[in-house]
Amino acid sequence: GKVSTGQESHGKPPGWHLLTGLLTYWPGSFVVIAATPWVWRNRGDAAVRFCLAWLAPFWIAFELVVTKLPHYTLPAAPAAFLMAGVAIAATAPVFAKGWRRIVLGLAAGLGLLLALALPFAFHWYQSALPPFVAFASAALILVAGGLALHQLIGGKTLAALGLLAAEAIMAQALLFGLLMPQADRFWIAPRAAETLKQLAICPSPRIFIAGMNETSMLFALGKDLTFGDGA
Repeated sequence: GKVSTGQESHGKPPGWHLLTGLLTYWPGSFVVIAATPWVWRNRGDAAVRFCLAWLAPFWIAFELVVTKLPHYTLPAAPAAFLMAGVAIAATAPVFAKGWRRIVLGLAAGLGLLLALALPFAFHWYQSALPPFVAFASAALILVAGGLALHQLIGGKTLAALGLLAAEAIMAQALLFGLLMPQADRFWIAPRAAETLKQLAICPSPRIFIAGMNETSMLFALGKDLTFGDGA
């Protein structure tokens, strides 16, 4: 069903993984782009061939599958990052020269945008201000991104890559550690469980759910939950 149809409204056209991968694998996705010329020049190397044979057919297959979620390509991602890592090790003094400096600069710039956008997105979605520590984390991301851009301009490749990694770690912590857990509107199953506790008029109610077939409901409401379509 997932191959030929877009199940659960997740149907996307070919190329969606490639496009969204720029964000979901950020900043590593931009490092992979910067490493592409080196990979092409060394495509005859046995280790590079192995990684390409690992990456390309898998990625193409999942671009052709109609149902697409960001995590589907995770098993192929290490191949891309291994090649990027070797490219950095082989060309460290010049890795961020020319157009590659622009690519890595875009990666740092995207982090700056995330630092500004995430707290405001939380406010828009939750209709509430995020915690103060979220603003402090966003400020640190802005500092790391700005320093990364400064190092790139100065031609200091490894320092810039280290700051990009720090920027990514802090952005992940801001999104998944601080904001997402407090965005209770996003977590439907716990809200449903809390509502049922308030509404249930017997100690052990039998629960039937129509139209919400997510596994999270099972974990929140118990193993005796029944799923259906309401018919």
